[in-house]
Amino acid sequence: MKHRRGINLVPDSFRVIYEGTVSRDLYPTLNAYPEWYVFGGRCSRCEREGWLDRQQLIRRFGTNVFLNQLRPMLRCMKCGNKGNNNWIIGKMARD
Repeated sequence: MKHRRGINLVPDSFRVIYEGTVSRDLYPTLNAYPEWYVFGGRCSRCEREGWLDRQQLIRRFGTNVFLNQLRPMLRCMKCGNKGNNNWIIGKMARD
C-alpha cells in the first residue's frame, strides 16, 4: 500500500485481508480494535475503496474519537462524493 506521494503505509511483506464494513449501529472508537486492523472508506456512489493510515488518524483526532464522528469527513478521491460513505475494516497479514 503506497501513499500517493510514494510513502509506504504498510510494509511490502504485509497485505490487507478485507473484513467488511463497520456496522452503522455499532461505531466504535479507533482504540477499540487491535493494532493489526486497518481502516478505510468505501464510496457510496462509485464503490471505490481506499485504506487510511491509522496512526495519522490517531495523531489528528485521538484514540477515543468515534468512527461515527469521522464518517462525514470521508470523501472519495475518485468522484469527490462526501455523502453516505462507509467505513471498511481489514486485517494486516503476512504474505
